[in-house]
Amino acid sequence: MRELAIKRIDATIISRWAPARLVLFGRRYLVDSWVRIGYRIFVIRNGAISDQEASEIGPLQCLRLMRLRESLPKNFSPFNLDAEIQGAFRDELQKLVAKQKALPSRKD
Repeated sequence: MRELAIKRIDATIISRWAPARLVLFGRRYLVDSWVRIGYRIFVIRNGAISDQEASEIGPLQCLRLMRLRESLPKNFSPFNLDAEIQGAFRDELQKLVAKQKALPSRKD
């Protein structure tokens, strides 16, 4: 049931959400893909991370995003970005996945 709900949200709503909202909802509802997508948007977009967004996602995450943005070459391929995000946010994403796996399944 949970997976179906996530897939429906992914298909219909996710493209309209702001990156901070993706990160916050991904954390709250233990959906690591939303967190990764939010971080990806922060890295590839042209605008800076606002003070409001920084306060919402957290100062450490903001700092990591800024470092990641600065470390990428000017002509980087967004297709290679997933591994960079996974590396920069490994601890947070691993904890989310562990909590997600600990949720009761329908079989329980």
